[in-house]
Amino acid sequence: MASTTADWSAPLPVRLRLPDDQGVLVAAERSALSCRVGDGQWQDAGRNAALLPAAATDVRVTDANGTTTDVPIAS
Repeated sequence: MASTTADWSAPLPVRLRLPDDQGVLVAAERSALSCRVGDGQWQDAGRNAALLPAAATDVRVTDANGTTTDVPIAS
């Protein structure tokens, strides 16, 4: 079973690793999202929310002001 709490003051308020390698759910309102695996290339993941591959290790969040923050995803 997956569970999490949202930290609305964080650049990436929602980070939820789903069970059974189903992926990682992330959300950041009014933000562009990208992800990567290890040191690989950043891949566009859309805006506001995304279901990332289970192997994703980092999320890049670019907020409405253009501020970019790289957030590691804990395993």
